[in-house]
Amino acid sequence: TLSGDLYRGTSGFIDRPDGEVQGGHVLGRLTRTTGSGEFSVQAFYDGTYRKVALQFEESRHAGEVDVQQTLRAGRHGVIFGGTARAYRARDVGAAGFRFDPPVRNGWNINAFVQDEFPIVSDRAYLVAGAKIGGNNFTGAELQPNLRVRLHPTRRQTLWAAVSRAVRLPTRFDQDIRILDPATGEVVIAGNGDFDAESVVAVEGGYRVLPHRRLLVDAAVFTNSYDNLRSQEFGEGASPLLVLDNALNARTGGVEVAATVQAAANWRIRASYAWFTSDLTFDEGSTDPTGGIFEANDPSHLASLRSSVDLPHGLAVYTFLRFTGERPSPRV
Repeated sequence: TLSGDLYRGTSGFIDRPDGEVQGGHVLGRLTRTTGSGEFSVQAFYDGTYRKVALQFEESRHAGEVDVQQTLRAGRHGVIFGGTARAYRARDVGAAGFRFDPPVRNGWNINAFVQDEFPIVSDRAYLVAGAKIGGNNFTGAELQPNLRVRLHPTRRQTLWAAVSRAVRLPTRFDQDIRILDPATGEVVIAGNGDFDAESVVAVEGGYRVLPHRRLLVDAAVFTNSYDNLRSQEFGEGASPLLVLDNALNARTGGVEVAATVQAAANWRIRASYAWFTSDLTFDEGSTDPTGGIFEANDPSHLASLRSSVDLPHGLAVYTFLRFTGERPSPRV
């Protein structure tokens, strides 16, 4: 397949000329099926331009090549491949901030492998995999994943997983400079040594079909975050604050959901989630914010959804959603 897209538009402002947005991409993909699996290679180029007068201007060019192979070897289902990505970004701020340097070239390359195989035929499965990659911000990063799935009966599934994931730094984390409009001095600065944020996630769940019209899901999770973004006082008068990785967090929660097929054309789904978090700082941190910018999350989420299929391809959807209080700023 081969696809492409070009676009151009404007956005209006009451106090300045129209903003500009334009760009385009081209993407190609080749897929070949063999007796033991499937091979695919995909490549794309994407270019974008954004401008808001008196505030911000950005141009970005990015290209990526992705290769993936699936194989079925005996009881094993193996997937492996890799991705290479390169980009060039030019970001110019005009109202209270800038990026230093204004132009940055970047790259990211990774390889992954995953294997799924039955431990007990048709009753227990293990999935093990890992992705390792390098990038121009933090060097090498390892992201492993281990999952197990059990089927005590045809109507029940138990699962558990442990995995590690990272968020790579962006230009905001390393290159941003926020200025005092009165003096022009830098008050908040990015950090060229900003590390990747990481999480180790442990989760598990249970799914059961107690009746042919009722499906119930329940899951619990706990996440341990390290190297989250903090704002530390600078050593001199300017900048006042420097972005760093001195914030840590533990989060956990429970999610439950039920789906009812009330009639052949009517489905109802209800869900509830409870979430809790605890933030801590590394010893010696001087962050004056208390981490409020990273942890303004509600403790309760609930929803009720109804969908009814009507004749002639029509449908009626009804949604009821509830979000608990956010602590800071309070909403």
